[in-house]
Amino acid sequence: EWEFVYNPQKDEATARKKNARQALLATAIYKIGMEAFAISMPLIALTLFGSAVWMATMAAGWGISMTVASMFAGGIIDRRPVQKVMAAALVTQAVAGAAIIAVLALGAPNPWIILPIYSVAGLTQGVVLTGRDTLSARLLGRDPAVLSRFNAKTHVVYEVAGTFAPATTTTAPSSSA
Repeated sequence: EWEFVYNPQKDEATARKKNARQALLATAIYKIGMEAFAISMPLIALTLFGSAVWMATMAAGWGISMTVASMFAGGIIDRRPVQKVMAAALVTQAVAGAAIIAVLALGAPNPWIILPIYSVAGLTQGVVLTGRDTLSARLLGRDPAVLSRFNAKTHVVYEVAGTFAPATTTTAPSSSA
């Protein structure tokens, strides 16, 4: 069938499917990087500082700050475009990661310096997770059946990527030794 007439419904459906595929790919890429970061920092703390207490403190700093940020992120996302809020959070997380790398590269690993930087990265994680959960409705509309299918796909992608990431994180240091 030849279609020379603009069909906004068909174009909108095509755009929504493309947005959904891009969101799933972005979720997988993000989850791999986030897991590598979240897993490696406590292990770095254990190896550099030789203390399980510091390892646990790093993990707690991440988790507590993530939870606090999640509580406030919804209000921000209600007032600002979710994509911009998430982008700002991701840039902040990248800067925090770079700051930790810089501290380590300078040969000055101090837990009192690394912990607050890592906690800032945890804050960004709370914002990103809240944004991710609201993004699907903004991309796909509010049809419960569509959202349910997309959320199921998102969680499968998220968990598969989350399972893959620790394997790469834990094998990478051993292959360089």
